[in-house]
Amino acid sequence: MKKQKEDLFFGRNCTVTIKVLALIDFIKAGMTLKAHGLNGELEIKLEDELRDEILKQGVLFIYKDGNYIPYFIESHRDEGRFFIQFEDVHDPEHAKLLSHKEIFTDNARIPDVVKNNMENTEFENMGLTGYVLMDITSGRLGHILSIQEFPGQWMAEVESGGQIFHIPLHEHFIVILKPEEELITVQLPEGIWEL
Repeated sequence: MKKQKEDLFFGRNCTVTIKVLALIDFIKAGMTLKAHGLNGELEIKLEDELRDEILKQGVLFIYKDGNYIPYFIESHRDEGRFFIQFEDVHDPEHAKLLSHKEIFTDNARIPDVVKNNMENTEFENMGLTGYVLMDITSGRLGHILSIQEFPGQWMAEVESGGQIFHIPLHEHFIVILKPEEELITVQLPEGIWEL
């Protein structure tokens, strides 16, 4: 069964090797949350637009110890919360080792129509309201009050120093996103806080 899933994902008879993984353009697809139950299930959060495609592929990648490790999906269920059972993970101790990790998928395997839909909802669904925004260019900190769609771009409504600013959320400005700390670090062009 595992060999068939490997063949389905990679499209040829091969084993997963570091060379093959190095060729994959990984994109973040979600996050594992916590171990659930006695059989090694994990509660996970997947990007809504990617869920069906990932389930068709039957594999997710978890970034651990500097490597993208493939985990093949044995089963899944959605009960308001989404649970996944990976092959070779059948006890809570093993599942706990995989909890609170970022999940990735192969960008090349995602249809263009799904990618386009993701771009349109990317920042709306990130749940950044309440995060601290830190701009390394100016050294300024602010709290994100809301995410708003403006013509052609997403903007964060940010309160900083008693004032409200609209800060563009462009992928080239984002340096790092730390959901566990509710922190987004950006490098904004000079003068953006004066607009």
